[in-house]
Amino acid sequence: MSDNGATPFPTQLAVSCGFCCGTSDVNWFCKSCPGSLCNTCKMSHPSYPVFKNHIVVPRTNDVMRLYGPSKIAEQCRLHPAKEISTYCKDCQVPCCATCQVQKHQKHHISTIEDAYLSAENRLNDNVKELEKDVLPTIDQMADNTEKERSEKRVHIDRVREEVNTFRKELKEAVDESCDYLVEKLEHDETELDNLITKLNVQKGKIHELIKEVNEIIQKGDLSMIKYSPPSPSTFILEVPTPRPTIPVFSPGRDILTIIKERIGTVEWTEINPESKHAPIPTEKFDPSMININKVTSFNSQIPVLSITTAGNNTAWVMYCNCDTMYLYDSSGKVVRSITVKGSDDINGMVITRSGEMIVTCWDDKVRRISVSGEVSTLIDTSPFRPYGVCLTDSEDVVVCMSDHGKKNHIAVYSPDTGKKDT
Repeated sequence: MSDNGATPFPTQLAVSCGFCCGTSDVNWFCKSCPGSLCNTCKMSHPSYPVFKNHIVVPRTNDVMRLYGPSKIAEQCRLHPAKEISTYCKDCQVPCCATCQVQKHQKHHISTIEDAYLSAENRLNDNVKELEKDVLPTIDQMADNTEKERSEKRVHIDRVREEVNTFRKELKEAVDESCDYLVEKLEHDETELDNLITKLNVQKGKIHELIKEVNEIIQKGDLSMIKYSPPSPSTFILEVPTPRPTIPVFSPGRDILTIIKERIGTVEWTEINPESKHAPIPTEKFDPSMININKVTSFNSQIPVLSITTAGNNTAWVMYCNCDTMYLYDSSGKVVRSITVKGSDDINGMVITRSGEMIVTCWDDKVRRISVSGEVSTLIDTSPFRPYGVCLTDSEDVVVCMSDHGKKNHIAVYSPDTGKKDT
């Protein structure tokens, strides 16, 4: 309310003071300038000699109708010599007097001041609706989601523990089976070597016997009649008959069967609008144990190459043809970025327990990024190009790489010893 009791012109559209450019308490209007004034500039306005005789009045609707938008209206684009003074409601465009006569006859026309005030009132209503209805709803949803997250934490921790236990048991079972298989293969290989040795010995005896018989035949005397060589069947019977059985290595189907028996089959289903969460169809898991909700989403102008979670509701995002990776929070805001010079592309990344990052780069190198952001080359994989990367339980680096599409390799590197197994 102004000093004389008049209702000030609404300032919800952040009208700025024509002198200090502030947006607070812009409740006055100088007819002489003309221009809007805040309470502070209104008090100092007459103190300048050039403004001494200016007329300053409350910024009311009536004043703005006379001195507001029409005094600062733009020139018509079609008729630069004419000033925009009216608004065509049918065409929804501002126009000058010439435009009104030539193109907007019999249309519903209002003054530019009325159009301005109508738009301002409409936007003010939108702001009120957002503040009154939408914002409280969003706040309530956020509070409910946070409460639900706290309630589900115990279920999430239980599932995580069960998954880690199963991973350990599965690894032990696979290690035991593989150790037995390797031991069996080594035993069978030894048996085959022994068999080859025996066959070679038998083969030597047969050659000696053939030589002896030929010598007797060449003598041509009565000794040939008296000579009785061993039967050929004797040598055949002496050949070892047992053969080692080589097992067939086909673990894929068996391991998948074990996993399905333990945790069920994971499937994606559409979310039922009447339910709060998407169901997880599995016999072993309680659907209330895990809830999949979209927290946020944001668009990017560059295709995303890979993404790695970093804890605290943040994630590192790597883009195509970009040597910089960006850390986003849950609202989609970039909170940190790291540039790996010379890499062209960052194909993949994994974070160690100490917080360091291991990244695979397009220039055939695997690099280490310290917590402080220092970049150093860990492995030169040339001529192979590294793509996916992960860590073992002992934090050895496992790199999947390709010889430019010709051959694929998986290599395990130990950062401490530098040892490489492929």
